[in-house]
Amino acid sequence: MSLGRRILLFPLTLLLIAGVLLAGSAIAIYVLLDALKVPSGPLTRESVLAGCALLTFIVVGRLIERRTFAELGFGRGFLRDMGIGLALGAGIISLVIGLLALFGWYQVIGPGALVGAGVVTNLSVILLFLLVAVFEEVTFRGLLF
Repeated sequence: MSLGRRILLFPLTLLLIAGVLLAGSAIAIYVLLDALKVPSGPLTRESVLAGCALLTFIVVGRLIERRTFAELGFGRGFLRDMGIGLALGAGIISLVIGLLALFGWYQVIGPGALVGAGVVTNLSVILLFLLVAVFEEVTFRGLLF
C-alpha cells in the first residue's frame, strides 16, 4: 500500500475528512434551504443532519475505505435487522420506565405538550426522535468508531 493511501486511511485523517464532509454538506443544504425560503423547524434540521451523516458514512466507507454496502451494514436483511433493533430499543425503554413507575420512582405530574395533539404532530415527534437516533448512531458508531 502506498504512503498516500496509508495516510488517507489513517483514523485521524478519516475523521477529519468525515467531519469536513458532514459539516460542509449540512451547511450547504442549510444555505440552500434558506435561499429557497424553506421553513426550518426541528424536523427539517434533523432530516438534514441525518441525511448528511448517512451520505458522509457512505462516501467515506465506499469511496475511501472501499468497503461494500454489506460491510457498511446495508446487506441482506438490513430492514429486518433495523426493525428488530427499533422494537428492542422501544421495548427496553418501556420496560425501564415501567419498572421505575412500578416502584414509584417515575410519575407523570401533568399533561404533556402533545396530549390532545393531532396524529400528525405525534408522528412528527416520533420521526424527529428517529432522525436524531439515526444521526447519533451513524456519526458516533459509523464514523467515529
